[in-house]
Amino acid sequence: MVKDLVKFDFEGKEVKVRINRIHIEEDAGKLVHLEDEPYSLIDYNRCGVPLIEIVTEPDLRSPAEAAEFMRQLKGILEYAEVSDCRMEQGSIRCDANISIRPVGQEEYGTKVEIKNINSFREVQKALEREEKRQRELYQYGEEYKIKQETRRWDAAKAKTLPMRSKEEAHDYRYFPEPDLTPIIIQQEFVDETRANLPEMPAEKRQRFVRDYKIPQKDASIIIANKTLAHFYEDTVALGVDPKVVDNYILGDMLRLLNKKGLEPEDITMDPKNLAHLIQVIDEGKISKTAGKEVFAEMFDTNKSPDVIIEEKGLAQISSSDELEKLVDEVLKNNPQSIEDFKAGKKQAAGYLMGQVMKASKGQANPQIAKKMIDDKLAILV
Repeated sequence: MVKDLVKFDFEGKEVKVRINRIHIEEDAGKLVHLEDEPYSLIDYNRCGVPLIEIVTEPDLRSPAEAAEFMRQLKGILEYAEVSDCRMEQGSIRCDANISIRPVGQEEYGTKVEIKNINSFREVQKALEREEKRQRELYQYGEEYKIKQETRRWDAAKAKTLPMRSKEEAHDYRYFPEPDLTPIIIQQEFVDETRANLPEMPAEKRQRFVRDYKIPQKDASIIIANKTLAHFYEDTVALGVDPKVVDNYILGDMLRLLNKKGLEPEDITMDPKNLAHLIQVIDEGKISKTAGKEVFAEMFDTNKSPDVIIEEKGLAQISSSDELEKLVDEVLKNNPQSIEDFKAGKKQAAGYLMGQVMKASKGQANPQIAKKMIDDKLAILV
């Protein structure tokens, strides 16, 4: 019996996925099939580990929708603290079923199950490849070759390969355990649990957009991972601009995670350090360019921004006397640029500004330096 719905927006439309049932199983372990070898390996590590299987109705209409559904479901399970949902560790797995049918036909075509999918991105790729295989069989009038079977996804070869056939329902070995009675959950318990659930991803996304004034797309990326969402909020709570924190997380943070092959759960940086970095940049103590260097060092070491700035000599030059010496030296060494400025070539001022930044190794306070250049050029003209 269908009990509940998972609803989400996808490409401008609302998708509703009905839950058919949730049943409890024990993990049966894992077979590892070696290519070109006459034997398989058996991994017993997870044997007997309890798990739940969530079975949906056939309500998804594309591989992209299926992958997005998995992301939405992961968010719900993660925020409800049902699972840490680390797919690479087996905390959440997906067996995807797919069938196609000619336009206008009501009954579904032959269902094929795909196993061995280790990421949501691969879920989409596997379904797209299997859809292509089935479409080609239909195009050549060979749809009879589509069998009710289990296929595995070979990511390296980007193709699905047959594993075993499943012609009848009993082939799935799905039957109630005779020594275990069904679990009957009272509606009062369901209502109480629902009322005590933590903030769910959809609610958090709306709040981020409303309270922090960041784009919905940005909010969706941040809240997609519970650890990342907490890091964002912990940083913003220290009084810094939410939009600046958003830029750091979606820019430098995700870039470094991707580059180093890490997950948000691996972040060691203290939100206090990021908040302090943003503050010292706002105060003009270091430039934004230097700030990127400090951020990268904080990501690796979790040192405080002050320590890194001191160690690397990144403090911005804001002293009027020191800056004036730099500006005067640049003006003295670039007489042609001064003549160009006098002749109406305003871009010459930008060139001179670049020379000041170069001479200071990027440490000159750009606002103060620019004003000095403009004031001195105005006098010369």
